[in-house]
Amino acid sequence: MRLTFINKAKINGKNPEGGFVLIAAIMGIMILLAVGFLALSISSSDLRIAGRLVGERKAFSAAESGVNEVLRQYDFYNPGNISWTKVDPLRDPNPEFSAPTPSATGNTINLEGYSFGTVSQEIKTTVTGRDSSYGSQVRISIGVATKPAPGGTEQGPF
Repeated sequence: MRLTFINKAKINGKNPEGGFVLIAAIMGIMILLAVGFLALSISSSDLRIAGRLVGERKAFSAAESGVNEVLRQYDFYNPGNISWTKVDPLRDPNPEFSAPTPSATGNTINLEGYSFGTVSQEIKTTVTGRDSSYGSQVRISIGVATKPAPGGTEQGPF
């Protein structure tokens, strides 16, 4: 006696599972493609964040240089405006700072450690640092005090 097995998978000479393999392969490719796009978007956003942080640090460094320059140059009798000044034009020409003319607030500060009634006048300005290569900008508000003056007898800076 001879047994014969009938292959039920073939109907009219065709394999119905062939279409399923094609669909499974296309879905696998789509999943891999989605994972690839996700990895690409995460890495590009990380690069943008890192670039923005570098730009902000350069702008903050430029603003700090501007604060030092305001304190170094400031003349209480003849205050002036500091226009856009390059921090280090030879090494990196992009970071720069500016500061408008400082103005007196009219406030006086009692100075401890001096004789009673010794005051100083408060002068404020805002220093702006920016880095044009990254498009970043930082502002630092500073207050400067005049030399001590005895209260009530003399007004203004020395």
